[in-house]
Amino acid sequence: MALETEIKLRIEDPDAIRARLLDLGFEEVQPRTFEDNLLFDSPNGAFASRGRVLRLREVGDRTVLTFKGPATGDARFKNREELEVEVADAGALREILGRLGLVVTYRYQKFRTELARLDLHACIDETPIGLFVELEGAPDAIEEAAAALGHGPEDFINVSYRELHLERARSRGEDDPGDLVFEE
Repeated sequence: MALETEIKLRIEDPDAIRARLLDLGFEEVQPRTFEDNLLFDSPNGAFASRGRVLRLREVGDRTVLTFKGPATGDARFKNREELEVEVADAGALREILGRLGLVVTYRYQKFRTELARLDLHACIDETPIGLFVELEGAPDAIEEAAAALGHGPEDFINVSYRELHLERARSRGEDDPGDLVFEE
């Protein structure tokens, strides 16, 4: 079982964060790339009701299917089981999932730049609801990198982009904000 531990931080300037991460010993492993993500569930929401996610991510010429289990552990961090497999044909997989009775329940997009060093993975995400850096690794490495970026535990975000999108909509008096996608 692969367990991911991560947080998000709101940021203002992705270029400044990228430069600071490079100063901290990170190397860019993926330049800024567009991602399109589809969340699948049963029509009655059985996965979501148990804190599970089935995501199909198309990024560049790669397609990755990800299963995420329910969140566990330290509330400061998002800790959950994560299993991923790269697939050769996104269209065929979407068709298979549909024939199994699964439906797309949410779509979200972002531009992502990925950086890494031995103990930590960092992603700079540009989304329709703002700019974030995601730090994934051991809790002490996350806390150290966050502090070096000028953030403390009070700044840690441990929810998904979908949850952030819903929170933002509710604060504006909206019930259902729809998908989190860039305007054409």
